[in-house]
Amino acid sequence: MLSNPGFIWVSVAPYTLFGLHVVLKILVAVEASRQLNQDKRSGALELLLATRIRMSDILSGQLAVLVKLFGLAILLLFAVNLMWSTKITSANDRDLPWMVWGGLAILPFDSLALAWVGMALALQGRPYHRTVLATIGRVMVPPWTIFLGFYFFTTGVGISLAEAKTFFFFWFDATAIYDLGLVLWAKRIIAQKPLLTSHWFSSTSVDHLQIHLHTKY
Repeated sequence: MLSNPGFIWVSVAPYTLFGLHVVLKILVAVEASRQLNQDKRSGALELLLATRIRMSDILSGQLAVLVKLFGLAILLLFAVNLMWSTKITSANDRDLPWMVWGGLAILPFDSLALAWVGMALALQGRPYHRTVLATIGRVMVPPWTIFLGFYFFTTGVGISLAEAKTFFFFWFDATAIYDLGLVLWAKRIIAQKPLLTSHWFSSTSVDHLQIHLHTKY
């Protein structure tokens, strides 16, 4: 049975693709908060903001880095998912591709939410590992808690395919709305947070700032 290509594509590939989705999202959360968290905790961010560099410029640069790092990976994951959906040809598996399309549709929403929430939490100056865990927990845990709750609740009961599709339709839509809500929340948190320290910069601090900018950036 394992030598049957159809069995491998239908039974093994979904779990592999799900794992790739999860790994990619975790990497987005890790990278979204890493540099900002380091700069915030070291005081480098305050030094940068004491110049003409705006917070919006820093965030735009961070988003550009994330696109450069993960844009191609997301496109490749799209291609692999589409290739898998075309391999499902048996009559019993015709209804599986709609789950693929749902996973692909939610991927950019999750990635966007992870990026913005990661940046917002990084600016709070908490330890880096706590920032990453908080980002993942805030974005990914609530939707998947609902999903797993539905799965375990219906395992022994049994539901029709139409009912399962209805649930997943609303779950995907609700997750996308939740992600967009998190993006708005993160932007509001960033806008409201006083990022500059209250002390005045002396001439020595300005000299240190110039040295920091030339050596680090």
